[in-house]
Amino acid sequence: MKNKKFGFKNIISISKIIIPILAVFLKLKYPDVEKGWFFIYFILLVSLFRLIETFYEGKSQELDKKETYDVWFKLLVCSYIATILLMTAEFFLRNRIFVFPFVAIGLSFYLSAVILRLWGIKTLGQGWQFSSAIGEIIKHKGPYKYIRHPLYLGLMIEVLAITVIPSTYYAFFFALFVVVPIILIKTYFEEKRLIKLFGDEYEKFIFQRPAFIPFKFR
Repeated sequence: MKNKKFGFKNIISISKIIIPILAVFLKLKYPDVEKGWFFIYFILLVSLFRLIETFYEGKSQELDKKETYDVWFKLLVCSYIATILLMTAEFFLRNRIFVFPFVAIGLSFYLSAVILRLWGIKTLGQGWQFSSAIGEIIKHKGPYKYIRHPLYLGLMIEVLAITVIPSTYYAFFFALFVVVPIILIKTYFEEKRLIKLFGDEYEKFIFQRPAFIPFKFR
């Protein structure tokens, strides 16, 4: 089991190296694409942050390790990578351009998502695993004072924001209608598992905290 996990983790890491290489290849093949090198720098930034997260895996013993790399996690990773690949291909093949309002909006949301995720990771500390929203124990501090899934919320905002920045519309709709639903479904099954692990404690947590929006509709 350990070897399978290690192999899948390597696939994730390799993809973060291949995507920038693909972007450079497309830039060399289509040199007339405006601000192609700027797009490459942006891809490198996104890949670097993802690479850091991948290897910042928590060491929690509380969660069932067999569930860590579940099918929904794998689908989420694959769909996220597919979004980046689609965005990269679309930018060069459809000759997309950076439009200042989109760049400003997308970058603002992207930075907010990164801050939210880092805040959540710091709150969880050693309990955090890059394939699970909550690690060793239910936290009642940091962003978890307001919502149950700040890491997944940050991921949804992030994957949409990075497609807005270079005006890659096809990638945006792919992220909206494929990646976001996968995150929501994964969250649903993960909460079922957390209820089994933590019982009444997590059910109380669900009652006290909304999943993504920091207030309840009444």
